[in-house]
Amino acid sequence: MPAPSAPLLSAFRSGRWLVPAFFGAVLLLGLLLHRDYGVSWDEPVDRLNGMVNAKYVADKLAPAVARGQDNYALIPELATYPDQDHGVVFELPSILLQKLLRLEEPQQVYWTRHLLIYLLYTGGLLAFYGLARLRFRNWRLALLGTAVLYCTPRLFADAFYNAKDGLFLAFFTVGMFTLARLLRRPTAGRGFWHGVATGAAIALRVNGVLLVPLTLLGLTLWLGRRRGTGGRHLLPAAGLWLLLSAATTVLCWPYLWEQPWAHFTQAFSSFRQFSRGASTVLYGGSWVSALDLPWHYVPWWLLITTPLAYTAAFGLGAAAWLLCYGRRPLRVLRTYAGTLDVLTGAWLLGPLVAVVVFNSVLYDGWRHLYFVYPAFVLVGLHGLQALLRGRRQWQRPRRRPVAIGVAALLAAGALEPLWRLVRDHPHQQLYFSLLSPATLEAGYERDYWGLTYRQGLQWILDHDPAAQITVRSYRPEPVYNNMQVLAPAERQRLVRVAPQKEAEYFISNYRWHPESYADSMGREVYQLRVNGLKALSVFRRARR
Repeated sequence: MPAPSAPLLSAFRSGRWLVPAFFGAVLLLGLLLHRDYGVSWDEPVDRLNGMVNAKYVADKLAPAVARGQDNYALIPELATYPDQDHGVVFELPSILLQKLLRLEEPQQVYWTRHLLIYLLYTGGLLAFYGLARLRFRNWRLALLGTAVLYCTPRLFADAFYNAKDGLFLAFFTVGMFTLARLLRRPTAGRGFWHGVATGAAIALRVNGVLLVPLTLLGLTLWLGRRRGTGGRHLLPAAGLWLLLSAATTVLCWPYLWEQPWAHFTQAFSSFRQFSRGASTVLYGGSWVSALDLPWHYVPWWLLITTPLAYTAAFGLGAAAWLLCYGRRPLRVLRTYAGTLDVLTGAWLLGPLVAVVVFNSVLYDGWRHLYFVYPAFVLVGLHGLQALLRGRRQWQRPRRRPVAIGVAALLAAGALEPLWRLVRDHPHQQLYFSLLSPATLEAGYERDYWGLTYRQGLQWILDHDPAAQITVRSYRPEPVYNNMQVLAPAERQRLVRVAPQKEAEYFISNYRWHPESYADSMGREVYQLRVNGLKALSVFRRARR
């Protein structure tokens, strides 16, 4: 048996084997868990967006083949489709892949879809690790930050089914990583890849255009550090970035193939004040218009849905920033690490300020701004780094008890989300770090994606032997969606009934209806609670 190579032994002894082991475990968990989640409210519509764009592309490239498809006439035309301006950089390839694999059974379609979303999200985790390592030059700290990002319960759940907010977080993080590499050493190749990453993020969601001012800011700071020298090396890289950003955006977004600029500005305008489907949101016990949210809506949602230990680390990091750069603010502009810190601050605060200034429409908590969360974690890593650097001060006898207490609290706080990830599976999307279940039930959105309906439907099937079972809810979408991931034989036993008609079973996840239901709905035979929070109820009427 040959002896292990010296590099392998060195990696094992240094602990760097933890990095591939961590990402290997992440991939393994995805393979094991991707079938556990229900179908979210928007997924069928998102898939239809992919089909509409696939039809458009096929009509352009192979019209005879397109018109020979069985469902060709049933798919709307892109020109008249209401959501024509939605990015499809994920939806279009996923539809083509499912067609290539000949996936027709809904259960297989959604399982494959969830696995694809998770794999792409894992790519975002890799990018975050690379970005954190570039900033801190410490693989241990970078790996810890990646674990924090991965173990944030709500984002963990969204990594399986949220092809909008979760994937945009991943794509935007890839864009920030390629930007950090470009600013480390500007080359044409790095400009090329940053352009591809920028264009892909924009083609997924139009607010990926935020990467453009961030890149311009970074390039300006790079020139400032060089004091006017080295500009000739930057010009080809910047030129390729601009060219590839535009080309990738248009290539990956069929809506832009005709009248690219006019359609892009229309999509951006729609993004700034997106009102389709927006009505009122339950916030703090009151119904508030999604068109006129208070400024504290996002910060408060961020606080109550983020593990407290992560928030504490963020507070330490923000304080460390002020202490480090407050006395000599120009110092931040003279180093590569300082440039990344400026970009991190702009990444985090820019969108938060923009939604207030533009009075942007938000609903379902702060999910539309999930993409700023990696910057939040990076700030937290600054706090941990400051604690590590000050460990000599904390070793003094008088300060040692305080240091031990702080370390114990952070460690205990970091274990809490891990415990909740396991205990609440597969409903981590209902994670709250603050407020009692009673306060949450009366005052905040709960399972706004409708994923808990899968458990409700499965409970009915397991406890009712009837060959045909009628089911309804206050809206048809969550019942229909979650029937898709049931086994075909089980799906055939369920008969959906219109919301206004009577059925044997009524299911509710209390969206838009936080109050208890009247006895006329039937007897409550099942309720799903997550950490004490009632997430779903099943009511049954007596059969006639």
